[in-house]
Amino acid sequence: LCLCLLLCLCAQAHASTSSEAITVHFVPHSHQDAGYRETVDGYWRDSVSKTLRTTVQALKQDPSRRFVWEETIWLRYLLESGDEETINGFKELVANGQMECIGGGWVMHDEAATSLWSTANQMTIGIDLLHDHFNCRPRWAWHIDPFGHTVTSPTVFANLGFSGFVINRIPDPEKQQRKRDKQLEFIWSGARNQINDSTLLGHILDSHYSTPVLVGVNDTEKAKDFAKIALQRSNWFKTKHILVPFGNDFKFTHASSEFEEMEKITEIVNKDPSGHNNVTIRYSTLSEYFSALQNDSNAIFSPAPVGKDFFPYIACDECLSPVCANVPCGSSDAYWTGYYTSRPHQKSISAEQDAIARSLNIMQVIRDEFSPNSTAANENLVAATGKNTSGLLQHHDAITGTSFNFCTISDSDCDCVEDYNRRIASAAEDTDRVLGELKVKLLGGSGLNVFTKAAFANVSITTPTWTMVVSNPLAWEVNDVVAFDVVGTTTAQVKDKTTGKYVPSQLVVDPQRGTETLYVAVSLKQLQIATFEVFIGVEEDNDKEEETISFGGTSGWTTVSNGAIKVSFDSHTGKMSGWVDIAKDVIHSFALDHIYRYERIPNTTDIFTGSNVYDFTPNGKTRSIWPSTVTPSLVASGPLVQQVNIPLEAGAFFSLILLNSTHIPVAKSAQFRLNTGVLPSSSSGSVVMSVSTDIDNDDVFFTDSNAFQRLKRTRNSSLPLSGNYYPVVGSCSIADATSSVALIASRSVGCTSTANGKVEIMLHRRIMGFDKRGDDVNVMDDSVTVLFGGAKEVFNVAAKAYVHVLNPISAHFLSRTDITSSHLTPSIAPFPSNTHLLDVRQRDGGGRGLWVQGLTSFNTTKTQTVDLSTMLPSSPTSSPSSSWFASSLDFRFSIEETREMRWKWKTTTDTQQQGEEGQQQGEEQQPSQQTVVSVRPETLLSFALNN
Repeated sequence: LCLCLLLCLCAQAHASTSSEAITVHFVPHSHQDAGYRETVDGYWRDSVSKTLRTTVQALKQDPSRRFVWEETIWLRYLLESGDEETINGFKELVANGQMECIGGGWVMHDEAATSLWSTANQMTIGIDLLHDHFNCRPRWAWHIDPFGHTVTSPTVFANLGFSGFVINRIPDPEKQQRKRDKQLEFIWSGARNQINDSTLLGHILDSHYSTPVLVGVNDTEKAKDFAKIALQRSNWFKTKHILVPFGNDFKFTHASSEFEEMEKITEIVNKDPSGHNNVTIRYSTLSEYFSALQNDSNAIFSPAPVGKDFFPYIACDECLSPVCANVPCGSSDAYWTGYYTSRPHQKSISAEQDAIARSLNIMQVIRDEFSPNSTAANENLVAATGKNTSGLLQHHDAITGTSFNFCTISDSDCDCVEDYNRRIASAAEDTDRVLGELKVKLLGGSGLNVFTKAAFANVSITTPTWTMVVSNPLAWEVNDVVAFDVVGTTTAQVKDKTTGKYVPSQLVVDPQRGTETLYVAVSLKQLQIATFEVFIGVEEDNDKEEETISFGGTSGWTTVSNGAIKVSFDSHTGKMSGWVDIAKDVIHSFALDHIYRYERIPNTTDIFTGSNVYDFTPNGKTRSIWPSTVTPSLVASGPLVQQVNIPLEAGAFFSLILLNSTHIPVAKSAQFRLNTGVLPSSSSGSVVMSVSTDIDNDDVFFTDSNAFQRLKRTRNSSLPLSGNYYPVVGSCSIADATSSVALIASRSVGCTSTANGKVEIMLHRRIMGFDKRGDDVNVMDDSVTVLFGGAKEVFNVAAKAYVHVLNPISAHFLSRTDITSSHLTPSIAPFPSNTHLLDVRQRDGGGRGLWVQGLTSFNTTKTQTVDLSTMLPSSPTSSPSSSWFASSLDFRFSIEETREMRWKWKTTTDTQQQGEEGQQQGEEQQPSQQTVVSVRPETLLSFALNN
């Protein structure tokens, strides 16, 4: 399956001397994880601060030396350290070209478990810091450690004006094939409907990102060995310019000595190129390397298929050669697909914080429209901390769940999991509180004690009447149900303060969870804030109009319905047996199972010989956690909620929740909620939710990458199960010509189709054995939204459904009701149904920035329009002549300037013609200044408004 790196050494031994001059571009770097074996603070103290200080000193000693810096979060630490000598030295080296800022994100983010918003957010906060403090603008992305690469990345980076993207961890069989075909450099396009603004040069590292391991008893022998390595690597590229990373994880803490050791080798080689395979070596930044490519006539690159990604990742087969030092190698079935789900609690709270931070961004812009010059004392600090914390959690060892929660290299600051959780909990609490205070202030309240949903759930109710303040974070009208826990009551009523009328509500007592949850139907205009009176402990008003839903079967109850669908249960086993589309009178076969997949425990201290936090290596053994017969209990049957609870094995239980179809965004949907309990410690394993239907999907399934683009996948029967798992943030679906089913989780999960008519997602896992990071004892209470209907219908609504799941209505509570206004509606026209206001935010220094996302649609060429003149136009700081203009992702450059920033690459096909065709088909090629903009499916557009 994989070509072992040991074979590469054999090829090197037989390689002939090159007749062409080979230029090796050593790119010095230090890969600085923002938490992994130590916390962020621990790494700064023990390593990164020394790397920055000594590297600045070493570069000043020799103007030929170079260095590239990726993770921007560390430059914030540098600024806060007060080390003016290093700060000023870094700035000077950036100015003279010895130090190059690359990547530019707050962290080197993961590409599988992140959303489009979280990716764009963490990139722009990093770019902002570089601009504001170091006068530095990256041109190149550098993702040398994330565990696979997404099609979303070229779109995000090209929209920042980047020209190239260096990656590393692609499936090893593909890397070996690309070496043979000289395709390690290629033209990579992301969004299929905006090729001209999502295309750049991809460069795959031929080996790991560490300095080559040189064999020899002295420097002369090591120089000879390096010349052999350089010759071999030159055979894998179109040109004789070879990029060789010089560094590794947390290197250059003593930078001068590391440079000096390498310079002993480079001096020997450069003094006698003809005796070293015509190799010469120089230090280069990425700009210098790619500039050399630009000037090479052989630098003609082939395009990858539009929509190309690099999942799932698998490393090489076991290799005992020295070249495998620091390179994880594992078994042939050790696909890195477990981390799509590992540490689901951390993924969940990260997604929740993303939603709160985004909502606060939008609320601050609304505040500027209605109440300018009224920023609270700590509001901007809390908002910035919220966005920064969201950014930190996107790190490829944070959101992935692969960081350590025990000490390995130091005796303090080593529980990264706890540190991440503490940071996100603190940020979420503060951000949510400020969001609520801002909403209340906009409605005329001041000095009031505002409770978040989390805080309200722990309030001992002494006041029977409360005010609930809700806000719609989306730019279209929303009918939805807000749910929140209350304490010690079984009755309640809710009244809309604007209309004075009672609204459908229902209090559900869940004996398994030990909760009392109040469900309230709300109808909100785009970005609207509204208030409701909540009467706790008040008996139902018999005169109040209620909506009712039929419930029951011929024998006891065997079906539940929300008015649009019915879910039936087998009267003998108690399990689900069918899904009925009421309007179409169509009955679908539908079965649900939750399966425990046993995973192989590593047989040595090499964690890559079995399952770990990265890998998913099932051993073939499975068991259902559903008993052969179950006893469903009808927990709720009322005007708004139908809930059935079913006890499962090992303390787990399942809930089917149907919400009244007239009060939810997608009528033909249900919530499947699984409480896992603590997974067993007797074995490694994962819990998956499996849905079996009558859909004839012919091994094809669809996954949404980063809640942005839907990709078609085909089950490969020649690969193990783990090799057919793909990351999902959004929906995972199967379809045939007439029907489709989609599963939508509220965070990253792994997804596959195991057989015709089946689709499954991995919800939780606990990995025992040597990799103690996998011993996850969190209890998860996962809610998965399930859509089932016509193929076109589900395809069109799935994206909108996951936007609602990832961006829920926010609710806050007051024990008083004397606020001035009952609602506030911003001056914005509703967005079209398949166009999403990804974010609108204040810009540093004034003005606003806007991200618009075209959602996935069945008709991939359908264009919708948005009138930007209605997009919160009355900014008090904007001149009457100000208008939105199409811009870079960080809002600093017009779209024309952004396109000019990107280098043009010679290709084997006429990509310019491709671009023209795309434009003729409706691809956005809009001028900067405009009022009405066209938005196509699966596109990302940015706009800026200056003061």
